[in-house]
Amino acid sequence: GRVLAACDAICLRDPLSAQSVRADFPAQAGKVRVAGALAFLEGGLAFPSGRMEPLTCLVSPGIDAGEGRIEDPAEILTELRALVERFGLQHVILVSHDARKALGLDFCRSLESEILKVLPVTVEVSAPGGVERGLLQPYGRARWIITGRLHGLIVGALLGRSVIYTR
Repeated sequence: GRVLAACDAICLRDPLSAQSVRADFPAQAGKVRVAGALAFLEGGLAFPSGRMEPLTCLVSPGIDAGEGRIEDPAEILTELRALVERFGLQHVILVSHDARKALGLDFCRSLESEILKVLPVTVEVSAPGGVERGLLQPYGRARWIITGRLHGLIVGALLGRSVIYTR
């Protein structure tokens, strides 16, 4: 209760979670807000597993400036190079956690330039106007997922995709 008491706001992804926190910590009930999660926008949990593009890899870097989480672009390039050489990877989708720069958008744009310099693939960056429509569609397109995010690992597993977890 002391941690929640120190918070200005308590943001949760769904009404049931908000209801549970309000019930368990009634003194903090006025701070509770339902904020949602980008992954569940537009289409809910309708995983588009049938739309897989067999030579496509999605990269979702685990970037969060507020938490000090970074990614090593060389590690990601090494994994992508192996997919090109072993399986003929042709297309890469870069997905930041959301449109805020602190959560990977700048990293994705920089990584796009690096990939295009060294690998014979096409690249798209899911950025403002893309991510806000939901994250499941780009994940559903990918045969492989390279991620440093727990959510990327979970979605990849639910879709039955091969996931390479970075750190």
